[in-house]
Amino acid sequence: MEFKTPHIHLLTQETYIVKEWSYSTDGCADSITKSVVVDTLPAVTNSPLIKVICSRDATGITLTSSLSNSTFSYTATSKYGTTTGYAGGTGSTINQTLINTVNTAIPSPTLLHHIMAVATGIRPNTG
Repeated sequence: MEFKTPHIHLLTQETYIVKEWSYSTDGCADSITKSVVVDTLPAVTNSPLIKVICSRDATGITLTSSLSNSTFSYTATSKYGTTTGYAGGTGSTINQTLINTVNTAIPSPTLLHHIMAVATGIRPNTG
């Protein structure tokens, strides 16, 4: 029998009722129900939230969160299709060398990073 750790994404501050089922190789089922309280969600706290750089410069963005046990993932989108050198990823730093491919001034912002902070670890509800 293979055991897998469930991954649940709780996105709002509230109480969730989580029911997990398990099945034996003989087809017998059993379940467990627990209450999970989400009392604090992480928020990206970078300051400033907008950074202006020149073509061929590195972004050098260190990500910070309202909770110290956060991990980060991000996506990147070129607003005008004139920037290269970007990608989505994970980690606490976005360090990408961006290049303006048209060699003319373009409006800011030309590249948008959508950053998501996720708190790691779970504090069990013992009540």
